[in-house]
Amino acid sequence: MACVVAIVACNKIERTRYVSDGADGAVDLTAIMTGEADGGTSSGRGCSMGLLACGGQCVDGKSDPINCGTCGTVCAGNTVCSQGACVCPSGQIKCGDLCVDPLKDGAHCGACATACASPKVCSQGRCSDSCSGGLTACAGACTDVASDERNCGACGRSCAAAEICAEGKCGCADGLDKCGSGCVDLSNDPKNCGLCAVACAAGTSCSLGRCATNCAAGQTSCLGRCVNLASDPMNCSVCGVRCTGGAICSNAACRCPADRTLCGGVCVDTDASNTHCGACNNACAAGQVCDQGVCTVTCGAGLTACGNACVNLTNNIANCGACGVRCPTGLVCTAGQCACPSGTRCGNSCANTESDPRNCGACGTACGSMQVCSSGACKMMCAAGMRLCGDSCVDTNTNRSHCGACGTACAAGQVCMGGACRCEANLTLCDGVCVQTNTNRMHCGRCGNACLILFKCNGGTCRPGSEIDPVRN
Repeated sequence: MACVVAIVACNKIERTRYVSDGADGAVDLTAIMTGEADGGTSSGRGCSMGLLACGGQCVDGKSDPINCGTCGTVCAGNTVCSQGACVCPSGQIKCGDLCVDPLKDGAHCGACATACASPKVCSQGRCSDSCSGGLTACAGACTDVASDERNCGACGRSCAAAEICAEGKCGCADGLDKCGSGCVDLSNDPKNCGLCAVACAAGTSCSLGRCATNCAAGQTSCLGRCVNLASDPMNCSVCGVRCTGGAICSNAACRCPADRTLCGGVCVDTDASNTHCGACNNACAAGQVCDQGVCTVTCGAGLTACGNACVNLTNNIANCGACGVRCPTGLVCTAGQCACPSGTRCGNSCANTESDPRNCGACGTACGSMQVCSSGACKMMCAAGMRLCGDSCVDTNTNRSHCGACGTACAAGQVCMGGACRCEANLTLCDGVCVQTNTNRMHCGRCGNACLILFKCNGGTCRPGSEIDPVRN
C-alpha cells in the first residue's frame, strides 16, 4: 500500500510524492500524447494524471531518462526518453550504443560504420574533401559553428550545460537570464524571482517576476513556477509532464507540429526523412534519397539533396537557404531565411513587443522587476486585487478617487464600498449629497423637509431658534 508523504498544491494538487510498495501503475502514453487520457486525477499510485510513482516520487514516464516508460528503465548513451521509449534525438541514428548524426559524423558518414579516411570529412552524409554550405570541419565532421554548442564560434569551444550557441557565442536563450552558472526565467523561477537570488517564501509562487500567493489568471503553480498548462512544454496539461522528441504543447496535449509525424517517439518530416520516407519505418535503400515522401535516386525540381534527403531550401528549418543551416527553435524558414511565424525577431527568438517584458516596445527594452509590458510600454505591476489607474495601483473596491473603475470619484461625504459610492455611516443621500438629517435645515429628519427661516434642525425636527444652521452641519 502506498503512503502519501508530501503534497505540493496551489488551487489543485500538482505533484504528490509516495512511498511505493513496488507495484507501479501503468500510464497510457498514447492517450497523453493525443490528449485523450481517461480524465482521472491519477495514474499509478495516485500521482497526477500522466505521472508514475517511482522511488517515492511522481515522475513523467514519457520523458524521464531514468524512468523511461517504466520505473528504473534508464536511457543509455546519448539517447533521450521520448513518449516512454529510449530513442535517438531527431536527425540522428543509432550506431551500436551511440546516437550519431550521419550527415556529419566522420565514423558513420551516411550510414553506420562508414568511416571517412583522413583527411576527408563527412559533409551532408558523404565523405568529401571539404565542407559545404558554409560549414566548418571540426574533428572530421562538418558543423555549423554559429549554432553548435560543442563547437561554438570555433572548433572545440563548448558551451556550459545550461547555455546555447547563437551566432557563434555561448549564452542563455532569449527570455532567460544568467544567474550563477545557470540560465533561468526570472518571470517564474521561485529561486530567482524578478532578480537573481531573490527566492520566494514557502507557500508562494513566482508569477510575472514577483512572489505571490496566487498565480495570475490562466496560470498554475508547478513547484513554485506559474505556468500555462495549455502551452508549457515542461508542464503540459499536468505539472511535470514534458513534451519531448520535437513535440510541442498545444491545447494541453503534446503534439507534433503540423508538418511532422510521430515515428518511434520522435516527430519527423516524412517528406524528407530517409528513415521514415512517406510513412514511419519506410526506409530508403542505399544510394536513394527521400523526395516528398518517395524514395528516389535524384531530387525533383526545386529541391536539393542535403545528405540523404531532398529538401526545399526556401522553407526547411534544418536546411534554410543552404544545407546544414538550421533555424533556432521557434523560428521558421521563409524564402530561405530564418524568421518568426509571428511577432518580432529579437536575436534568435520571437517576441511580442506589445507584451514581452524583455522586449517591450522594441527588442532589448526590458521592464523592471515590478513592471509588466502592456501595449508596448512598461507599466507598474499591481498585486492581486489591485488595478493600475494612472501611475498608481489602487483597490477600486475602496478607493474614493477610483471607485469601481479608474477615474470614477465619489462625492464629498461619500465612501467607496464594494466598488460603489455610498454615504458614510449616519449620513443620508439627498439630491446627490450626503447629509446629516438630524441637523441639516434643508433635509431635517428626511430628504426635502426644509425648516423655515429662524428655525433650526435639532434631532431631526425643525425647532424655533435664533441660530441659522448651515446647509450641512
